[in-house]
Amino acid sequence: IWAVKTAENAPALNNTDPESNAYIISADLKNMPEMVKMSNVHLIQTTSDDTGTGSANWQHLGFTFGGDAGAIMYKLTGAFQMGSFAKTATTDQKISASMFDVMVGTGMPETMGLKLSVGYHMDSGDDAAADDKQEAYQTQAYDSHNYAGLMDVVNWGNLSYLSINASLMPMEDTEAGVGLYMFSKSKENGTTSAGPGVIGGAATIGNKKDIGNEIDLWANKSYGNDMKIGARIGMFMPGAAIKDTTAGTDKTVTDFLVQASMGF
Repeated sequence: IWAVKTAENAPALNNTDPESNAYIISADLKNMPEMVKMSNVHLIQTTSDDTGTGSANWQHLGFTFGGDAGAIMYKLTGAFQMGSFAKTATTDQKISASMFDVMVGTGMPETMGLKLSVGYHMDSGDDAAADDKQEAYQTQAYDSHNYAGLMDVVNWGNLSYLSINASLMPMEDTEAGVGLYMFSKSKENGTTSAGPGVIGGAATIGNKKDIGNEIDLWANKSYGNDMKIGARIGMFMPGAAIKDTTAGTDKTVTDFLVQASMGF
């Protein structure tokens, strides 16, 4: 159970101490069937005092289930958001948003630890200019670097993508893999924000479906002294939503990263 103050807002209206808070309950379920290795449900209650744009009182209900059945591994994550997103004296804008992320794969331990997986992600967007419903998924504080590609080109929120991943261990303590991501907007005229990666804030994601494709090649080497060295090369091919909107973004972008870490 958590209680988190997410913002201390400036005084406004008749409120001298407006703030935004989140109240979180998270539960891991035990004694599940053998094929279920991970099971979690959580509820987030978000409240915000009115600072001129409306007060908020809405809920995020999420779940994660994952595990394996023989050679098949799987993971399913979903969330639903509902409640008052922006309530004023005259209007009450409701939130009605959702997200799901599913992965199915297989492992072949006798073949250099080969793993193959296919995933699909979709979170809702809002393409209405102004109405009484907010349908864009609010991303909360997800682990952005480990989802939606390693180049961090695009953020969750009005985002859909198909992913294909493969990895193997060609030698002891060494793992290598490749990932392919095909990004599109959930709603063509909704807002999808660029991430902090190579394209990042330099690009505007416009009102077209196709955001682009990304390929990541990576390798990690572990040493006995708790030291790890990793390398990655990523290539992003912009789609119409980027290259037709921002000048100079019609070429494939490539970046290379080498990283070392040591535990104490």
